[in-house]
Amino acid sequence: MSISPVDGFDSKKSWPEGAVEDWQHGASYSWLANKYGRAYSTIAHHIRFMRTRYDLKPVVDLSERRQGGRQTFAEQSPISQFHRNVGVKLNYYREVINDLNYEELGAKLGVNRLVTRKMELGIHDFTLTQLEAVAGLLETAIPELMKPGAK
Repeated sequence: MSISPVDGFDSKKSWPEGAVEDWQHGASYSWLANKYGRAYSTIAHHIRFMRTRYDLKPVVDLSERRQGGRQTFAEQSPISQFHRNVGVKLNYYREVINDLNYEELGAKLGVNRLVTRKMELGIHDFTLTQLEAVAGLLETAIPELMKPGAK
């Protein structure tokens, strides 16, 4: 995830001074790597060196800013309405009809529990084999999976 400096700050200095200045204003290493045409590892090494040698610190407060990593499942939106429809039907099947947990449903579909959770949220891009497994489990045809509403 690439994060630009706060408040639109953009150093006019060249490499390497500009990179340090942009970092002090909240730019991520990947943003700096793109801007200055350097490898991520080169940026990380340079910033670490400058921080330890000159005791540099960011000049802006970044405590409210989300720090790297992946988005949680809850923060992701469904890939499409089709994916969401399949997820709703899987959730209904798992919770209401059979009272299964993610691991048990995953075993029936041939996937792990995290993939099962992502399927229900509509953030998993199905393979044809997985769609066939879901359709077989729900005893319906694949085109029926696309229609909204649980069955």
